[in-house]
Amino acid sequence: AWINLDSVQIWYFGSGCKAIKYSWENIFSASFCCLTSLCIDVWNLFSKYKLHQELFYLYNHRFHPILRGRHEIPKPLHPIDWKSAFENYPDVVEKHFSKHANINADAFIALNTAFASDGVFVSVPDNTILEKPTHIINLVSANQTGFFTPRNLFVVGKNSQVQFIETFEVIENSAKTISNSVTEILVEENAKVQLYRLQNENESAQQINSVCAAQQKNSNFDTNTVTLDGGWIRNNLNIALNGENC
Repeated sequence: AWINLDSVQIWYFGSGCKAIKYSWENIFSASFCCLTSLCIDVWNLFSKYKLHQELFYLYNHRFHPILRGRHEIPKPLHPIDWKSAFENYPDVVEKHFSKHANINADAFIALNTAFASDGVFVSVPDNTILEKPTHIINLVSANQTGFFTPRNLFVVGKNSQVQFIETFEVIENSAKTISNSVTEILVEENAKVQLYRLQNENESAQQINSVCAAQQKNSNFDTNTVTLDGGWIRNNLNIALNGENC
């Protein structure tokens, strides 16, 4: 079914038709570049981010098998893919997946929910303070049209504190790509979450990003987005205040 986005009030000043007007023959896939070339490009990129942080890489919005083992996963933080999330945290996934992003409020959230391919799952236990920010670098490389639907879920327990950084970079992109991403974040009671996003792709990369956060009593959620480069980009922010002093 076709959705007339111009008739939806939240899209009045930025119609998504500009992003989806292209022909997406290979709608949910895109060719990967040579792994050797990928590794060289990744480590050249890594040199720009020599900061006090934990680094994790996604390649075309998926955990890449070669890049996944480059950094030791810090406990108790567990950034993992969805397959591992369903195997290790089935109760948490069932409790929170699609509970904080309203599929009836936004057509692109509904589209992502229906076709979510991969992304990042993070579970932070209660009473955990992480000194280092967790930096997730999204690398895009495609030589044919690709439509990506990454889905992220961050669950931060009571009295915990964590910082997330998401960077979006292009290694090489000679084809049009569109990323329709949804990030659900639960900030439990007395927890503190900071989310920073840096968008630095190119004109071939279109982005529709929806961050859906739910805050419990006495929690703090702080987010900032910096857009340096990219094609058609829209960032949606939905925050539910489910208690006092949020």
